Amino acid sequence: MKKLGKGTLGLIILSLFISTSYAQTNVYQVLASYGKILVQKTDGAQWVPIATGNELIQSDMLKVAEDAYLGLIGNNGNTLELNKQGTYKVSDLTGGFSASSGATQKYAALVLSDMTNTNDQSYMYNMTVTGALERSVTNNMLQAYMPRTTNLLKDEVTFSWFNFKDAEEYVFTLTDRYARRITQKSLRDTLITINLDDLDLKDENCYYWAVSSKENPKIKSEEYCIYKLSEKARVAIRDTLDTLNKDFGENKTALNCLILASFYEKNNLLNEAMVSYEDAISKAPQVEEYKKSYALFLIRIGLFDEARKLWD
Repeated sequence: MKKLGKGTLGLIILSLFISTSYAQTNVYQVLASYGKILVQKTDGAQWVPIATGNELIQSDMLKVAEDAYLGLIGNNGNTLELNKQGTYKVSDLTGGFSASSGATQKYAALVLSDMTNTNDQSYMYNMTVTGALERSVTNNMLQAYMPRTTNLLKDEVTFSWFNFKDAEEYVFTLTDRYARRITQKSLRDTLITINLDDLDLKDENCYYWAVSSKENPKIKSEEYCIYKLSEKARVAIRDTLDTLNKDFGENKTALNCLILASFYEKNNLLNEAMVSYEDAISKAPQVEEYKKSYALFLIRIGLFDEARKLWD
């Protein structure tokens, strides 16, 4: 058996030291929590309530009460949710973190940034919503339940708007960028689903839709834009989406839905982002951080009344 030289032995010891140090500083961040959750930072230290934004290392201990919830994001973008009562050592949880690709890491980082800045953005909510509500009351307009502009990934699109008390029937109109009518339909419902492929719409073009009261055409919405992506762009988006879903596996969590929402918003697929935010809230309805994150998104796309309902 060969003896190890001092230099080789020193490198091994140094490597072990670095590995141990890295393990101890391998940080997980608290994205959201609900209920009674305590953390113990060192052996024998006092148990203290956990808070959003807290960082956890491998040696920390967690105590999760009944009906509590904890959402964690690792420093490499992987995620974990705890919702079972018990006492856990963080180092024992690392096996439960889902593996993540570069795409998941990228959008998980965006979620983390948004969530940790939620409280700092309260002023934006107060200023924006107050002004928007005053404008909506003054204008007395029909309000769409969709973003002002959005890219389209699918050919089938559902257009929706809020019920207006003085309108019994609505007129939905879709036009091209030259204001030429493509289709127009009368209906009593507040939503309509259209397959754009049936209308032979061209890729890489904006189309505009609006809705008005059939009884009083002066009562109408503003124009909203949908942008039909090229097939090449749609393929690239679907490829990344496949990667994200592969990382998430079969059991998609609330955190996974938030990462998807971040991905969709980054690609201006705002209809899909809305659905993903709503999925996240349905999976963890008690978590206020997720509701506030969605509220801020709704403010960004101009749905101020809906944002206020979530925030209040």
